[in-house]
Amino acid sequence: MGIHCEYVRVSPAELQRSLGDPYWAQEHIDELGDVWAEEDRLSPEEAPYFSIEKSWHKLQPR
Repeated sequence: MGIHCEYVRVSPAELQRSLGDPYWAQEHIDELGDVWAEEDRLSPEEAPYFSIEKSWHKLQPR
């Protein structure tokens, strides 16, 4: 168990919807994550979803 870090690229309209409907936002993120995990992974620059899982702590400045 631990903290997993996920990045999601959303449009301005999706961001607004997410702010007003957190349940929809979580469902949308889960769907993007499922597609990312099941299909050939796109590069981080192209993917609407990207997870660095537990490696997030390496981003901390020293």
